[in-house]
Amino acid sequence: MIEAASEEILSEINRSFDYYRSTTVHEDIAEVILSGGCGLIKNFASMIAERSGIETKIAEPFRNVRIPKKFDVAYIEEIAPMMAVAVGLALRNQGDR
Repeated sequence: MIEAASEEILSEINRSFDYYRSTTVHEDIAEVILSGGCGLIKNFASMIAERSGIETKIAEPFRNVRIPKKFDVAYIEEIAPMMAVAVGLALRNQGDR
C-alpha cells in the first residue's frame, strides 16, 4: 500500500530532478539524503534510487555525535532521520546564523 501511495511522490521527485537538471549546466545530482519522516518509510530510499538512478541514503544526524550510555541507543537510531534539524540546531555555536 505504501508503494502504491508513494508512486505520485516518486513521480514528483523525478520531475523536480528533471527540472533541476534542465536549469543547471554545471552540476548533476550525486546523491539524495532523506531526512524527516520519509526516512522511516520502509524501502522508500531504494524506491527513489531505482526510479531516479541516483544513490539514495537515509540521514544519520547522530553519526558523529557521542550518545551517553544512559540513553536508549536503539530508540535514538530509530528516530534519527527525524532529528536532523534538531541535531543541526543543537550543534550550532553562539553567533552562528
